[in-house]
Amino acid sequence: MGYHFLFLLGRLTGILFIFAGTGKLLSLGKLEQTMHALPVSFLPGNAIDVITKALPWIEFLLGTLLILGAFLPYTAWISIILLFVFNLVAILAVVKGVNIPCSCFGGNSDEILSLQTIARNFVFVILVLPLVVPGRTSPLSVDKYLHDGFSSPTADQIFMLIFITAIIIGLSFLISIARITIAEGNSDD
Repeated sequence: MGYHFLFLLGRLTGILFIFAGTGKLLSLGKLEQTMHALPVSFLPGNAIDVITKALPWIEFLLGTLLILGAFLPYTAWISIILLFVFNLVAILAVVKGVNIPCSCFGGNSDEILSLQTIARNFVFVILVLPLVVPGRTSPLSVDKYLHDGFSSPTADQIFMLIFITAIIIGLSFLISIARITIAEGNSDD
């Protein structure tokens, strides 16, 4: 399995981060309810409120950087740490028997935190793991051009990289809005 294929898998995780962050941004109320129901009483005062407001933007930024292939392996390490934190919270919920929605994808997700959530996050860790190796870049990554110099990329390559990223972000917003609208329509019945 070539490194470019592994890089593509890491980019897929970036798409999931963008989709998750977008879903959370579009349903902050639901995310806030879920966050306050989490078994994390060890956190100080308003930490949950700060995390609730920052988390969607962190996921959105990490997803964008993973897709662009920018600042790897740092982006990959931060993504892995975030996924481990998610798993820690999910493990606490499962062990304590707390049945709360995952809200992993904001209003797009009603699943309960479970062993399946934990397993899924570990799969994402495995997908991002190859990206932590320094110096290994894909031909269509920002890091390649930062490493090789800005004279390397052609205008077509830069346009394609930005265009693909913009399409993914736009589709994530549209899918999230559609799913939230459908869910709200179903709850009105």
